[in-house]
Amino acid sequence: MIDTDNATHRNTDTSDESVSSIDNNINNVSASKPIFLFNPFINHKNIISSQKVTPMLKKYFATQNSDLSQHTLNSSLRIASHNVNGINSPAKQLSLLQSMRHKNIDIMGICDTRLNQKNANFACQSDYNYRTHWTPKSLNSTSGGLGIIIHEQYNRFVQKTIRWNDRILALDLFMSGRNRLRIINVYIPPKNSISHNKLLRQHTINETLKLIKDVSNSHCIVMGDFNMDLDDFTSLANQGLHIPSSYNLLSYLRNHNFIDSHPTFDDYTIPTFIRKDSSSHLPIGISRLDTI
Repeated sequence: MIDTDNATHRNTDTSDESVSSIDNNINNVSASKPIFLFNPFINHKNIISSQKVTPMLKKYFATQNSDLSQHTLNSSLRIASHNVNGINSPAKQLSLLQSMRHKNIDIMGICDTRLNQKNANFACQSDYNYRTHWTPKSLNSTSGGLGIIIHEQYNRFVQKTIRWNDRILALDLFMSGRNRLRIINVYIPPKNSISHNKLLRQHTINETLKLIKDVSNSHCIVMGDFNMDLDDFTSLANQGLHIPSSYNLLSYLRNHNFIDSHPTFDDYTIPTFIRKDSSSHLPIGISRLDTI
């Protein structure tokens, strides 16, 4: 989510899960048109019932191959979020960096790296145009870990790195004109019946909110895998219905004018997770758990 008190939503582009482009000149930002908070578009369940998801996604991604104009490249900061489901493979690391170059991405937040401390020290080091920041997975965990890959032209502004367990990684950038930008990459554990996981999930949400509130007078971008269905939350909020306490992080972001910068196409938000039938391989459920 992008703080709308300090940034204006320009345009979106997606290569993996979620990509956002915002005005690079944060000294002079102003809202030029109405901003819709939490895209008020059609719920994903309507796509599934009409079996439209596969052709819609193919059509959407086919529109993402055009090159950005030089003006856009020079005047925007391009940020992406991607749950990689492990990135220990050198080939996967190389592919990720190649995708960043191809899409001209300046900053990418990575969730669920599954990198231990030793492997994190050497991950994604093949491109000298990018610098890496990691928080490795916990020793006794099979998942977790976060990374932020940032172009060197912006990495020079990084003054502080904040790590919390293997679930939150944040960077503070001090830009020209005394402008401060905090980028928070978060990987919230999914809901399940395991008491430890429930506790870790709530603690991760609380720590994320604390990091956001600490920079209430600065620019702030929150991204990652929230493991909350943002479209279900949006549907409840837009209808004025009761919002469960499990959505307290999203409620805070909405109430404090953060923009859900997730891409849309043909009035649908693009899902980030698709569950398919094991026999027919047709989609039987989709959700949007990741965003910026």
